[in-house]
Amino acid sequence: MTQALGLLMNELAGAVAVFHHARLDLAFLQKVARENYGCPLIFDYVDTMVIERTLMEKQGSAGAIQLEVCRDRYGLPKAYAHNALSDAIATAEFLCA
Repeated sequence: MTQALGLLMNELAGAVAVFHHARLDLAFLQKVARENYGCPLIFDYVDTMVIERTLMEKQGSAGAIQLEVCRDRYGLPKAYAHNALSDAIATAEFLCA
């Protein structure tokens, strides 16, 4: 896990990470960082779930904000869910929509 976290941090240097429900992923990453390095991770990120929730609130609309529901709302094709690679691609596509 330490090696994977090190590789991730190298990739994130100077980049912005993209999450859908960042709080979930960040809780795991921060736990691993503290266990292996004794300190939290610090990097820039955007959370498409927060962006969508904010947009919906501004429009006075309500609705589910799960990734697959959001993608459907924007006319994006269904994606294979709960697989790291396909979730990452689905989130990136949603960010671009």
